[in-house]
Amino acid sequence: MSQLAGVGEWAATGTCPNCGGEVDTKVGDQLLDCRFCKSSMYVLPDGPLSYRMPADRAYSNESIFHLPYWRLRGVRYKVLKGGSKVVGGLVDLTAPACEHLNSGASLGIRPQAGRLHLTSWPPGTPGASLSPARIVDETGIDRLYNEHEDILFSRLIGEERVIIHAPFFLKNEGGRTLLMEAFPDGRPHSISESEADKLKAAIAGAPPPKELRFLTLGCPNCGHSLPPEHNAKVLLCEHCHRAFWPKGETFARMPYAIMGEIKESSRLFPFWHIDVEDKELGITSRADLLRWCAPFKVPRSKWEEEPASFLIPAFKVNARVFLRLAKTATIFFAGEEHRVRPGRGRLTSEPVRLPLSEAMEAVQVALCEMTTDKERRVPRIAAAAIKGVRARLLFIPFEPTGREYLHKESGQAIDLRAIEVGATL
Repeated sequence: MSQLAGVGEWAATGTCPNCGGEVDTKVGDQLLDCRFCKSSMYVLPDGPLSYRMPADRAYSNESIFHLPYWRLRGVRYKVLKGGSKVVGGLVDLTAPACEHLNSGASLGIRPQAGRLHLTSWPPGTPGASLSPARIVDETGIDRLYNEHEDILFSRLIGEERVIIHAPFFLKNEGGRTLLMEAFPDGRPHSISESEADKLKAAIAGAPPPKELRFLTLGCPNCGHSLPPEHNAKVLLCEHCHRAFWPKGETFARMPYAIMGEIKESSRLFPFWHIDVEDKELGITSRADLLRWCAPFKVPRSKWEEEPASFLIPAFKVNARVFLRLAKTATIFFAGEEHRVRPGRGRLTSEPVRLPLSEAMEAVQVALCEMTTDKERRVPRIAAAAIKGVRARLLFIPFEPTGREYLHKESGQAIDLRAIEVGATL
């Protein structure tokens, strides 16, 4: 898939709540590491993370206000008609989050021209009245990317959703009202008098700002520091081996299991183990799922009573590797015996960077990739409402071998480069 300008990590700064120092960070990262007081904080925003874009100094005498944009970045999986092929590629775009801007008014690469600043909702900024769902529909993205494939359905999975507050001001020129972009190479947008009045009313009635909240990275169980893993959704304590995720105003316990023996050199890779059910498709047991996806395997009699389960990678890698791992792990590992807790010793794990909600969205795509008889079955999967009935976190040990990690029993390998790139998705 082609990529719009602006793809990649965007630099930003935040303010340390402990010492007030300026902290370097990346857009979308909820972790702040202060180099001055050496504290690590997990940001708890009220809604999506939001960043203020600086106004150009040339407009310092203008009455600046901010308007919100969505920044969406993730891997989009498309299931194509005909052969029902599943393809994936990176999507990175900005689009207005309020109705006071033209729907095609993308910020392009401008947020990269200056450093953004992590902030609460700025005063006088209208609310985000347009949902991301309006932006990520198939026609909208295909139009932006100038692609014309015949798509059965698509999913944007593991996406980063943040708000960019861009600076503007109003200007009267030659009897016209202009909405001016107050950033480098800013463009004028001609608006009607009634549109200007609605914008002024929205600014006057903007929601009050709310302070950002922070959680110290301390283990609620043993008091040791939790690892400062950037973009992690679950944190695994290296001392007591408990896992936690932010919930409300605290870190809540996240149950997990480990499959297989752990060696000193092992790296644990996380998977979401999701039990599903769809009576219309006829998938209600592990045996049913194997008949759909691995008819060459003869199901054991007890599998008729076990739930149909998917193992979806809880870490981020490119689309090709993600689908391969989901397919193999689901067929090879689902239903195997798991240990509830590891023994003593240090654990090295790949961070959980894909939330459970996003993994559930990936189930439908994974089933399209896995199923045999795609021409007949994939349209049925596209129309299905697959229900998740239970989920838990599962870690699978892989061993380092050169430039990859290998699981010998299944023959699955994960390239180091895929992991490095996945950390930035």
